[in-house]
Amino acid sequence: MTIDPASLAANSSTTIGTVTINPAAVGDQVKVEMGVDTGLLVTGYVGAANTVTIRLTNPTSGPVDLGSTISLCACGRNTGVPHIASAGIGFRQCSQR
Repeated sequence: MTIDPASLAANSSTTIGTVTINPAAVGDQVKVEMGVDTGLLVTGYVGAANTVTIRLTNPTSGPVDLGSTISLCACGRNTGVPHIASAGIGFRQCSQR
């Protein structure tokens, strides 16, 4: 899946895609980090088994065009080992840590 979000209008949010992380369950904690500081907020949640949805929010007063960047998405339970996936031009699953 190729991820290169369009310009995000001021004070708006959008879903930019999903990433498969196996195992991931609804209710698991998700942490998403961007490779650049743009003022955008990036969040993720497990919406279905093994599927993490990634969202961007622009809280600024002007539009932001993110372009392609590297992101990291980790998902896990408080007592479990996180399962790592990365996203650059496209999301791809990486080895578990």
